[in-house]
Amino acid sequence: MMVARIMVRAMLVIAGLIMLASTHSAIAANSSVSVFEQSCVLTDSERLSAQEAIAREAQFACDVDPADARAAYVWLRIDAGQLDLPDAALRLESDFAPLEQITLAVRYADGGVQISRFDAGQVADAWTAGPRFALPLAAGGRTIDTIFVGLDRPWSSAIYSAMEVITEDASDRQRYGRSVMFAIYCGLTLVPILYSLAFYMFLRYPFMLLHALMAAGILTYTFASSNLMMHFFPDTSLWIRLMTSYASLSFAIGMFGFFAVAFVEKGMLTQREKIWAWGASAILIANALFMLTFAKDLPFIARNIYHAAYIPAIAVFVVLIFRLIQRRSRAGLFLLGGWAFTSLIAVDRIARGLDVYILPSEMDFSLYFGLATEAIVTAFGVADRFVVLRRERDDEIAREIEEERRSRTDELTGLPNRRGFELALEEQPAGALAMIDLDGQSKINAQHGREIGDNVIRTLANLLREVEAKGDCKGAFRIEGDRFAVFLNVDDMAQAELRAEALRQMAIVRIGQAFPSIEDTITVSIGVALAAGRDTKALRSAAMDALAAAKSAGSNRVAVVGGEARDLV
Repeated sequence: MMVARIMVRAMLVIAGLIMLASTHSAIAANSSVSVFEQSCVLTDSERLSAQEAIAREAQFACDVDPADARAAYVWLRIDAGQLDLPDAALRLESDFAPLEQITLAVRYADGGVQISRFDAGQVADAWTAGPRFALPLAAGGRTIDTIFVGLDRPWSSAIYSAMEVITEDASDRQRYGRSVMFAIYCGLTLVPILYSLAFYMFLRYPFMLLHALMAAGILTYTFASSNLMMHFFPDTSLWIRLMTSYASLSFAIGMFGFFAVAFVEKGMLTQREKIWAWGASAILIANALFMLTFAKDLPFIARNIYHAAYIPAIAVFVVLIFRLIQRRSRAGLFLLGGWAFTSLIAVDRIARGLDVYILPSEMDFSLYFGLATEAIVTAFGVADRFVVLRRERDDEIAREIEEERRSRTDELTGLPNRRGFELALEEQPAGALAMIDLDGQSKINAQHGREIGDNVIRTLANLLREVEAKGDCKGAFRIEGDRFAVFLNVDDMAQAELRAEALRQMAIVRIGQAFPSIEDTITVSIGVALAAGRDTKALRSAAMDALAAAKSAGSNRVAVVGGEARDLV
């Protein structure tokens, strides 16, 4: 019930985040204009000044796909008349990516041209919430005719395919509102990390550590790509910011396969399926390392390689989750709940990363929500799995205790058996050891049947149990067949003999009352030895010698061994 209440509260929080994200997306849709699809493109292998690009305006090609605009130097020409721009201060906003310089040239309807240049450091300083930057474009008050955007050595096509013109007011509101939203996402992701690490410190289940690592990757990705890191590390370069974002996301999703294998119930995945999951995860971990090492030297291509690496991994994860659901895996339900939305968003991100199509930048924010949801839902799965494992562990301990108890318990009487007696004897009990033997048990079995004989044994066992409960002895055992043993609570031999004699007489009376149909009186013989001054072996031997003496003397009597000389009385 507690887990259910926590889950309901978490879902309400998530629902609130959806509303928050939707609100900011609506603001963005009403105050920003996507420009690439309305742009014409000019590419060159040499750097062009703004004046040179404007002079070659007739050479700009329109209706160009992002993949066709890959070049060392790219210029976009945007007809402001097609954008329906508001008469307000405007900014140019886009996804951040490494580059050398951005040049903005605004040609107004009155013929004037305003040119601004921003190097990589200035672009980095112009960060806004999300993986984006916002550069001042126009102050307002003048009608814009055409916008020219020059990109020197861009690393990826995202910097121009995700380009938008947005009002300064809306940009400021989005920076604040989205920063709050991303901070909430980070907080939601931090909780599962601390939760899983705390449990791992005490329980050492590998899936808890793997979940913490996966959630840590999600947190790092959200912190870096949302530009929250710029609040704390404002001097971070575009390259470091981008690679931290790419590598941490690949690491986080790569950890999913390792986590899933360790997380699901034993036997739910075949060895081949485990290998596929590990392999898919290894690809994404290698993908993260690739971005941190070789990607910088592979502009445009590296981004495609990065996104393509997700295709086999996501396919494997989806198939494995589907199979887990078919096999009625409880853990698989949590994986499905955490992964379903994220996998759909990931497919979209892969397609856009491969320049298959262009969507508004607001679609990027759904991935943050999906990843936060994955961390939270799988955290519930970790909690549930912990409860299941604890229950299984408790059941196993209970089974082991029961098996141990059975191994020391006589099945017929319920008294401890020979093994229990030997263990008790090793504790070197004080007092005296009395060995008890039913006289003529084999004759009873022969004349009255085995069932009656067993009931006689049970009757004597019940009497010994009662004597133990009264405190006259501190252990009663069935050694074998018709032989029993008790540890008498006595201080000397005289007390031991009196206690044993009383026990003998009670046994005769109890058995006689229980089996009146047996004509011959059923008697017992008892051999007693004091524990003082004897080790385990000597005590057992002395008590057995005393019992043998009682039997030799005609049975139905008590024989004791006193002192070290083992005198029979």
